Amino acid sequence: MHGNMEYLSYPFLYENSNIVDFELETDEIASYLALAMSLCEDETLKIELQRITELVYHLNPCIRKNSKLEGHEVAWLFSRYNNYLYVTKDRESLFVLPAGATLASTLHILRTKSKKLVRLLHQLSKENIKVDDSLFDFSNVLSNYFFVTALYVNQLEGVKEIPFISRVY
Repeated sequence: MHGNMEYLSYPFLYENSNIVDFELETDEIASYLALAMSLCEDETLKIELQRITELVYHLNPCIRKNSKLEGHEVAWLFSRYNNYLYVTKDRESLFVLPAGATLASTLHILRTKSKKLVRLLHQLSKENIKVDDSLFDFSNVLSNYFFVTALYVNQLEGVKEIPFISRVY
């Protein structure tokens, strides 16, 4: 251990496992969600983001405690994803720059951070650490949710997505 124990900010920081990185990533996602809530003027969406923050904090100890998220929690998030997918079905959405309103841009950051969660879960499973499928499902849906919710926020703000045309694909 490095430094004085009474100054330690998190008891697991010096572990060698990716479990710590997973827990720190979920904490960072929850913090960005708080930022998103502070930028959100739509009360319904703000309440939804708060519920997602709570679910992300429930996700946090799932690897260390060998637990899972409840099926109804994943289903609820998937239903919210489908709602915004439907509401934004006429918008440019295949490849877009992660831009727009400040809240939408914050949601794009959350989208990429959620993808990092999936990668960390994959790495943990390759280390023979038990990872319940509900964690993969939730983290993947979370990334998709943030994408379509960013489109929705831009729609509310009257901001058009900027299509991205890849030179490679």
